[in-house]
Amino acid sequence: SFDSTFRGCENLEEIPEGLFDNCPAAQSFSRTFLGCKLLESIPDGLFSSCRQASSFYATFARCESLKSIPEDLFSGCPGIVALEGTFAGCVSLTEIPEGLFAGNSELQYIGLYSMRDASGGYRGGSGIFEGCSSLKAVPEDLFSGCDKIADASCAFKGCSSLTTLPAGLFSSCKGIKYLESTFSGCSSLASLPAGLFDSNRQMIVMTEMFSGCRKLAGESP
Repeated sequence: SFDSTFRGCENLEEIPEGLFDNCPAAQSFSRTFLGCKLLESIPDGLFSSCRQASSFYATFARCESLKSIPEDLFSGCPGIVALEGTFAGCVSLTEIPEGLFAGNSELQYIGLYSMRDASGGYRGGSGIFEGCSSLKAVPEDLFSGCDKIADASCAFKGCSSLTTLPAGLFSSCKGIKYLESTFSGCSSLASLPAGLFDSNRQMIVMTEMFSGCRKLAGESP
């Protein structure tokens, strides 16, 4: 486990390449770099040798200067199950690489599943890109091949620079159930694809999904 290893290192500006190359048994990177406010980039293949890693809860959350994510960041971790809050609060992040989750077919939670109580409500936590207020677009095929995703609650909550969403965003996520507050606070969203959820027949919770999206107009999904 590398849980919280560099958490709150506010003056950390750079992560050396190959930092975890000799750590093939590492399983969890929860909160590893949480709150590293001066960190602007992540080296390619940072976790490429960590094939047993399955949890990246809030790994880079509140890295307020982070501007980009390498496309191959998770390519060496085929067993990833949870990416809840991984990039939450990265307010300088403007884009997401299209192939970020290519090869992560076991991914199930990008929302708040681990924080849910017996009644189905959640006790806290963050969605994967929650609060990324500079994020301008979401790739069409971001979750392509991730057909086990069950929870995307708060995934894009507070992404106030998003103006639209791709029609096929959740087309591979046929078993998704929780979409609570997924786009809440996306105040720049002006329209939605009518077929956004056409493949998602298992949804059971959609509370406040588009709460606060004041500019939405046109046909709803």
